[in-house]
Amino acid sequence: MKKLLFIAILIVMSIDAKSQTAYIPVYDHSIYVIDVSNDIVTDTINVGWAPNPVTVSLDGNRAYFAYHWGVGIISTATNTLLDTIQLAGASTAHYGIVVTPDGSKIYVTNNWASTVSAIFTSSNVVFATIPVLSPWGITVSPDGSKVYVSSYSISGGISVISTTTNMVIDTISLPSSTYFLCVNPDGSKVYAAGDGGVFVINTLTDSVHIITSMSAYGICISPDGNKVYFTRCAISNTVGIINTQTDSLISTIAVGDQPGPISISPDGSKVYVVNQDSYSVSVISTEQIL
Repeated sequence: MKKLLFIAILIVMSIDAKSQTAYIPVYDHSIYVIDVSNDIVTDTINVGWAPNPVTVSLDGNRAYFAYHWGVGIISTATNTLLDTIQLAGASTAHYGIVVTPDGSKIYVTNNWASTVSAIFTSSNVVFATIPVLSPWGITVSPDGSKVYVSSYSISGGISVISTTTNMVIDTISLPSSTYFLCVNPDGSKVYAAGDGGVFVINTLTDSVHIITSMSAYGICISPDGNKVYFTRCAISNTVGIINTQTDSLISTIAVGDQPGPISISPDGSKVYVVNQDSYSVSVISTEQIL
């Protein structure tokens, strides 16, 4: 395992499968661009605000990030800021952002406002504002039909939004608040990280299973769907590893101080962990993980 050092606090990152590039936002009003083939910083994009989460379109042409006032749009070809979209209510703590697989819509969580904003990428217009209690993380089903939203409220659970009607069509109760979440490649399971541990939800039956009671924050799944990786920042500076065949914890790995957001390379060979208190990114090789 190696670490990449930065001079600012890091938040939520995203990796572009097409160009093998990671986009990491930092509080110095920049987004760092990393070549995941050699883990070298190749560019720094000054966006003018403190960016928070980043997501990349499936075709790799655009990177979208949330910031204090709304959403920014980056051309991944030139690594330049193309446009911004202001969201109503201004500063509402945007912790999650996702773009649908067809690239037509962006969904952004507005934690303080208890809403999710839906945006057309063709016009950069907000076309729906969806009530969701204290939304935090967000992910989209592989077929693009549903968006899953976690809640920082114990009573919030996981909200399921139809991307056709842009309404909440289901709410799955959980025993604790949750932060980030991910969905497996066939869309049959959603994994959520929260104060009460890591939960797996069967998307057909809404049944919930607690995999571990370890407090968790960031979470991601391997491209083949065989393993889930999650960060434990509240108690220990480690990454937990889950076998998705058995939905059981199989290992932990020590990383930097206060690990938070986590992501995996498109080929599944590396896991990237943002260490918020040590101003670094840990890079874990998955080849040695059974």
